Amino acid sequence: NLRLETRGRRALEGNLRLLSADLAKLLDDERLGRPRYRGQLSAEINLHGTLDEPRGQSSFWLYDGFFNEVGNFFIHGEGALDSTGWQLTTMKIEKDRQPYLHAAAEYRRSDEALHLAVQGAGIKSDEFLQALADVPHEKFRGRLSFDLKAQGPLTAFLNKEGLPLSGNVTVRDGAVRWFSFDEVTAQAALPASKPARFSRYGMYWPQIHYLKHEAFALTGAGFLPFDTSGEVDIALQGAGNFLAVLPEVASYFKSVQSSDTLRLHLAGPYKKLRVPDSRLAFSADRMHLTKIAPEINELSGELTTDQRGTFVAMKRIQGKIGDATFTLRNEERVPLLPMNPAESLFPRNKRFAPDSLLPVPLRLSDSQIYLGALFVKSSANGLPLNIPGLMQKHETGRFWITGLLDSTTRRGDADEFIISGPWAHPVLSGGLVMENVNFQFPFDESTETDSAALKVLLNLNWNVLARSRRDNRYVIAIPTAVDEVFVSLGLDD
Repeated sequence: NLRLETRGRRALEGNLRLLSADLAKLLDDERLGRPRYRGQLSAEINLHGTLDEPRGQSSFWLYDGFFNEVGNFFIHGEGALDSTGWQLTTMKIEKDRQPYLHAAAEYRRSDEALHLAVQGAGIKSDEFLQALADVPHEKFRGRLSFDLKAQGPLTAFLNKEGLPLSGNVTVRDGAVRWFSFDEVTAQAALPASKPARFSRYGMYWPQIHYLKHEAFALTGAGFLPFDTSGEVDIALQGAGNFLAVLPEVASYFKSVQSSDTLRLHLAGPYKKLRVPDSRLAFSADRMHLTKIAPEINELSGELTTDQRGTFVAMKRIQGKIGDATFTLRNEERVPLLPMNPAESLFPRNKRFAPDSLLPVPLRLSDSQIYLGALFVKSSANGLPLNIPGLMQKHETGRFWITGLLDSTTRRGDADEFIISGPWAHPVLSGGLVMENVNFQFPFDESTETDSAALKVLLNLNWNVLARSRRDNRYVIAIPTAVDEVFVSLGLDD
């Protein structure tokens, strides 16, 4: 319903209505065959004034909104326009009938200036990032609050220069992938050599703080894109007890007190993050474990990456378990693993490589990051260990960890135990000299209550030659119709 006069006053009067339009069809944006944006959109625009001086007011509503499978959203907005520009006077968003965020915007034609303001509190950050930029929900979580304002030329917002940004963003009680934190803040109000910026591509923050109470703090700056194809670029550094995150990553670790320094650079798309030119140097007097050994002492080492940010190099890692020592290093390329029948391995050094044990680098799950091949060795007196599933929980035996070939060969890793990929089925290749070990095989699943640890044990590919030094026994309880038969066989020393 619209009336226009092309003569005289050139009056303009009328209204336009949109009723329950399908948002998926309007935007026509799909991912994996499903629309990224869904909902029912209604709108109304009232126009009046003249063709030379038009004025109007608008309202819109979105019901049952889902963005990248996150919902249910309800959005209501009101705006106005005239010859000087336009205003989004208010836009309120609710999720599951609870307040979510509030935004407002204004554009002035006279100076082509854009003003933006947005506030939100208590938002689940993983849902927010997935809805906004289709960031996988397991990457980042926590309670998100923000109060932001930006103003400047519209052209700056539309390109990577961006608008000057003020305000702050806070995420509390969250985690980045496996690593929890108490608070992450990004601030724009503090003096900085490079000001905070906001554009349609993302936000640059000159002040980022990552805090884990009673453990460590990181500070830095960086750019966060609004879509998954954009490039993250964040640089952080700090000091503290960074190894305190280990109990959150694996159940084998109980507690750690360490003194460490970290330089961390995150780069690349959200789904394929890299860590170029990063370095962690650590030193822990004592690390308490839940399995394998009571504790590790005098642990120290260094993890570094080059400009590619995908291979993590392990340097000078060493430690003590009881009165025995061990070292750990890695190489990017996996060496050809020596494979032989146990009875003829040392006399003839005949090699073979079954397809099921072809060496590949260890890659961390589905990430870009990989460790290559790990090389471990211990002092000759053997590490005092309890191997879950192979030994009863209360027992400890000595394990001299070494290589499959003796030290007279020309191979530099001849006396090192090699661990290689794939991640789902790691290949162990090396030698063990055992002393005072009571072991059982196959694995006794009833003794291992940690399902994740049991899964690792059952998925290992073993290319290990075990030799007896002295006082080793094979023990197993065999259930029968009447009772259990306990077998204990001494092994030749």
